[in-house]
Amino acid sequence: MKRLFAALAAGRSPASLVEEEDDGPERARVTGLLMTGQTDGDTDELITMVRQCLDRIRAERIDRRLKELQEAIATLGPDEKRAAMNEYLQLNAQRRSLSAK
Repeated sequence: MKRLFAALAAGRSPASLVEEEDDGPERARVTGLLMTGQTDGDTDELITMVRQCLDRIRAERIDRRLKELQEAIATLGPDEKRAAMNEYLQLNAQRRSLSAK
């Protein structure tokens, strides 16, 4: 678990951590920990840290996409601009929900 947290904190993606596991049961365990957080009480604190790290990674990705959309909107045609604005609003709502955690 500490290895997962350290890798996530270093910027590794959850998918890359799962992919590097060769053992089927261990891969399933890593996937379960990253995606569901189901574990025993001894690792609750570590799960919280991993979830916070995942939220930070998600927020950074959303922030990058929001910036891309802001830069592109001025050059888009009406239909593309409308689609970009809708995506922007959806991403912005997701970002706010991550900030509220």
